Amino acid sequence: MVSLLDRKERLIADSRSAISEIDRTTDIKRKREKASSILYREFVERGCPVIPVILQDAHKKTKLPIFLKGMTWTDFRKDKPDPLDHLIRGITGRK
Repeated sequence: MVSLLDRKERLIADSRSAISEIDRTTDIKRKREKASSILYREFVERGCPVIPVILQDAHKKTKLPIFLKGMTWTDFRKDKPDPLDHLIRGITGRK
C-alpha cells in the first residue's frame, strides 16, 4: 500500500507549479517556516513557479513573507487585473 507521504512526494515531483494561499486566518510565522521547507525548495530548484495567492478575506495589511515577496502573486481582493485569469496564466505560463 502506498503511504500518504509517498503520494504527496509523487505529486510534488510531478507538479509544474504550486500555490501558497493566504487568507485572514493565515499564520504568517507558520507560512515563513513552510516557505523554507523542502516542498518549496523543490519547486524553486526545478524552476517551477510558486504563486502566492491572497484570498478575498485576507487582511488589507497582509504582508507576504520575504521568501514569497519575490514571486509573482495573485490578489483576489482586487478586480483588475482579473485575479483568476492572472493565476491561470501564472500556472500555465501562457501570456
